[in-house]
Amino acid sequence: MIENLNTQSEQSDSAGQKFIAHVRKDDDGEWLIHDLFEHCEEVGKLAEQFAGELGGEFAKLQGRYHDIGKYRIPFQERIRIKSGFGFDEEAHLEQKAGKASHSNAGAMLIHRSDSILGVVLAYTIAGHHAGLPDWINPKGSCLYSRLLSDDAKLELEQALEHLPPSFQKLPDSLQLLLPQFIAKNGLRFETWHIWIRFLFSCLVDADFLDTEYFMSPQQTTLRGDYPSLDSLQIKLKQYMSKLHSTSSDNKVNRIRHDIYQQCVEAGQIKNSIFTLTVPTGGGKTLSSMAFALEHARQFGKKRIIYAIPFTTIIEQNAQVFKKIFQEERQNENSQDKSPKSNFCVIEHHSNLDQPLSEESSKNRLASENWDAPIIVTTNVQLFESLFASRTSHCRKIHNIVNSVIVLDEAQKIPRDFQKPITDMMRELSQNYGVTWLLCTATQPKLDRHTDAFGHTIFEGLPTPHRIIFDEVELASQLKRVDIIFPKKGERWDWQQAASNIVDESSQCVLAIVNTRNDANELYQQISTFNPDAILIHLSASMSPMHRELMIIFINQVLVKHHKGELDCPFYVVSTQLIEAGVDVDFPVVYRAMTGLDSIAQSAGRCNREGKLNGMGKVVVFQPEKDAPKGELLQAQNTTYEILDDIQSDPLSPTAINQYFALFNSKGDPDKHDITNLLTAKEEAGTLLSIKFRTASEQFNLINNNGITVICPFYHEIMHQASDKLTKQQLVVQILDENPAHLWLKKLESKSHCRDEILPVDKLINLLEKDEANRWVYRKLQRYSVTIPKHVITNNTNMFILKAGLYIAKDYDFFTGIVCNYEPLTKDECVW
Repeated sequence: MIENLNTQSEQSDSAGQKFIAHVRKDDDGEWLIHDLFEHCEEVGKLAEQFAGELGGEFAKLQGRYHDIGKYRIPFQERIRIKSGFGFDEEAHLEQKAGKASHSNAGAMLIHRSDSILGVVLAYTIAGHHAGLPDWINPKGSCLYSRLLSDDAKLELEQALEHLPPSFQKLPDSLQLLLPQFIAKNGLRFETWHIWIRFLFSCLVDADFLDTEYFMSPQQTTLRGDYPSLDSLQIKLKQYMSKLHSTSSDNKVNRIRHDIYQQCVEAGQIKNSIFTLTVPTGGGKTLSSMAFALEHARQFGKKRIIYAIPFTTIIEQNAQVFKKIFQEERQNENSQDKSPKSNFCVIEHHSNLDQPLSEESSKNRLASENWDAPIIVTTNVQLFESLFASRTSHCRKIHNIVNSVIVLDEAQKIPRDFQKPITDMMRELSQNYGVTWLLCTATQPKLDRHTDAFGHTIFEGLPTPHRIIFDEVELASQLKRVDIIFPKKGERWDWQQAASNIVDESSQCVLAIVNTRNDANELYQQISTFNPDAILIHLSASMSPMHRELMIIFINQVLVKHHKGELDCPFYVVSTQLIEAGVDVDFPVVYRAMTGLDSIAQSAGRCNREGKLNGMGKVVVFQPEKDAPKGELLQAQNTTYEILDDIQSDPLSPTAINQYFALFNSKGDPDKHDITNLLTAKEEAGTLLSIKFRTASEQFNLINNNGITVICPFYHEIMHQASDKLTKQQLVVQILDENPAHLWLKKLESKSHCRDEILPVDKLINLLEKDEANRWVYRKLQRYSVTIPKHVITNNTNMFILKAGLYIAKDYDFFTGIVCNYEPLTKDECVW
């Protein structure tokens, strides 16, 4: 049934029938109609605005035609039946809404123009709900077969019967504009997929926003209204000035200030790719942000995207930025308690678990499309979005354009994906206004790679501008450790390693190993040698919330050590996760043999602040077992191959460069054939046959062989304290009120829940009652651990299945999930 209206316009057909895009009830129970013609027009205008000079006219066209399939009567009936609009309650219950697609009509109509543009917009319109499709795919659904299907033809025929007059004919001018656009922007077969995905992003976000404006206007009010990057730069300068004036005048702090000044100056240079190579502990986080803000101000960039390889340090960096840029909000004496414009740092990662508030709601909305001045995210979110086909991931791409992207720990770009990633980076810098800053202590080789015959393996990145002119000299100035490598052929069992660690005169040692199983072995051996020591285990067998607590505890014990107030041995055994931006400062570090880049990161946890009277000590040892097969073993062997050449200065930029050159030569920079899948080919009636969906499925930066397990972890401090400062204060209270040998016992005593049901169990129960409680999954991230599939199989009695999730039956406060990790595989190395 279609409602008859008395007025005749573009919004209604010759019979005066009004067509609906969406419908809802207001607070008074009155029906409100989102007019279909107006929706198509507004989406077109928004998409045009988003695309700008990168194809605004084409983006507008896809917006106008994306929903014309809703002009068919079956779809209008489906909207009314599903919503109940136009029915009394009893009649509504008797009706069933059948399937009625709507994305084929616009795609077919534009594709009939028999042009390159028709294929481009067929991709975006057909995929605006289901995601960008493959053009052809013998094994599954594809766009080519959809456009030829009888169902799609019927959909278009039914839509054309009621299409408004202004939509009946496509503008001829667009066909004439496309060749000019192609020539101007240098579109090639290898790069068409980037522009199509960009247009798709403009369409998807415009569609979401216009729909949200009608369906959830209260959410629309939370969007936007951010401070300018100019004002944020002023705040950073004020913060850095205060930090400089209050910091102790020592060599390390003077070097950090000089690095900061060089970054500000480099921000004024017109270039699109920069490197910031600074040894660990050199203040890269704040200096790189200073560069980004200065560069954005000088060259009109829209936002700063700060990408970090691991979720373990995202919250840490985001809190630093919030302290600087949102400090008025945190001031309880401020007269303005809710300045929306003060929310400007958006975290986008899986571990985010904030209390319900205006800030968390605004963060959630802005993380959908990255519409904020500063985005703190993961490399996975950034790059998998740039190669995605799903609408939810692609929606943010148009807001990545014309931004400054800081890649922290750039050496963590996976070797198997270096070619497609560097190709994407190069294209975005050349034609989409993106400036890249590769920020690391161990700069990887991402330039042109050739084989033994001089043939180019992949183009890589053009020569970047180096912010630190003399990287060798800076590394020498910031040298704070001596590294001792194992003798040739020397191997230690875990008992030998533990014995050497407890014999260290400083009795304050961090030991870093390659796997969780290794960490458990060494932890048990040290506890046997010295049961009275403060001994901490840190690995991905512990939930993120648990690890956060232990890192706070570790740092506060270290404060006691550096003050000379620690009167018992202190040892930490950790997997590689502590190398990922965790700020700890030990006088001695032991590192199981690994890649030189990881050894450098481990060294950054030793004498970090340069407080020792001399050099810190880093002991690299070879365990009985080699690192797990795959990249970890290749990294270990690569270090051995160059060891004779680098012994004298293993952390120098020259040594790191030699290491990466050899390590990269051992792998395939496009192992999953992403480049070929995304290169446009001539087949099945077009020059632009691209496999968007297949490439997206292959582009996985994280090993997906693990299974998520929920941990029954509880700790009074972590559940009662809402911010990091309070958590630190509560830990310090334990240390101040008890002798050192009781610290761990007192900390462990607060892990016993006084309630009958643990908080994590309450969340699981909510899921069992109603699977629609999707928000619960985000909160459960803080209790989750990823383990190999074979561990579940070999330990079935240690887990239960509840609400579709694996729950660990036993959880140890000191070591995390209780299970047997044997047999050892490379999949165990999940950080």
